[in-house]
Amino acid sequence: MKKIILIAVALCLCNCARTYKQIGKQDVRYSKGKGTDLEFEYKHNVLADAGNTTYVKKEQRQNLSIVAVRLKNTTSNVIEVKRDVTFYDGRREFIPMSTMTAAKSIKQGTPWYLFYLLFLPINVWKSELKCDSYDGCEEKVSVLPIGLILGPALTLFNMVMSTSANTSMINEIGKNDFFEKTIKPGETVSGFLAMKGSGSSPLTVRLNTEQAPENKHTAEEDEDYEKSRLQMEPGEFK
Repeated sequence: MKKIILIAVALCLCNCARTYKQIGKQDVRYSKGKGTDLEFEYKHNVLADAGNTTYVKKEQRQNLSIVAVRLKNTTSNVIEVKRDVTFYDGRREFIPMSTMTAAKSIKQGTPWYLFYLLFLPINVWKSELKCDSYDGCEEKVSVLPIGLILGPALTLFNMVMSTSANTSMINEIGKNDFFEKTIKPGETVSGFLAMKGSGSSPLTVRLNTEQAPENKHTAEEDEDYEKSRLQMEPGEFK
């Protein structure tokens, strides 16, 4: 019984929920994007560098890459990133996927920890042999239902921790989508991009000045733009 309990405890320790370490609190060392007139910087592997190993494993399973980016608008016009900026991974053009979609796909699975309730039937049995000169020896057995404490406690602890960690991760990454940002002249804006693949190639950006010299778009241009986006899956390369 003791061996079973030790094995159960070891499994618990290996599969416990993990906290989320915020990327923004780390010293993010950006790399400069080349071949662009804009001041663009990026950083791959930000989840791993921050120590979020659980989310890194999820990121790899989903074949995703979360990238921290920063851009300074050196033009005299307002830049709408979704409309006015083209992204390249190496030489391949890509459209970033929603960081909210990516964040939700790599979050820790909270309902899984309900399986800890299977510990409920676990009891610790203790036998004690008592002897006296009148009645002789008598064995007394006592039962400690540790499963009634261990199961609910582990379930509640892990569900609360994983939910809290997921909320922190979604608030930082999911709600800070660089692709959805608008940048004023002279302003520097940072955020995250989500893309398919390992995300190891150099990133560059190109300003689509021919489409929006004054950041104004006609209804026909908007319609053509949306049609072109529908032909490319979010996060996929051309």
